[in-house]
Amino acid sequence: MSLGGRHRLDTVLIIAGHLAVSPTERDAYVEECMAVVRAAKEAPGCLDYSVTADTVDPSLVRIFELWESEEQLLGALGRRSRSE
Repeated sequence: MSLGGRHRLDTVLIIAGHLAVSPTERDAYVEECMAVVRAAKEAPGCLDYSVTADTVDPSLVRIFELWESEEQLLGALGRRSRSE
């Protein structure tokens, strides 16, 4: 898999999902997630991480994560829980 010429990986872990939120609070929620997104992108093994407003449904927030491996994700989750 080519990621903009940065990496060549045979296997990656993709996590994709969504959250339902109040349409009036969606943009604020996405903005509040910026610190989490920045921290995740700094984690070893994180190739991409995003929390975005759905382009059609004003009550949906889309979440996308791309990790080198499940072990890298679990390590990041462990570091995050220890820092909270």
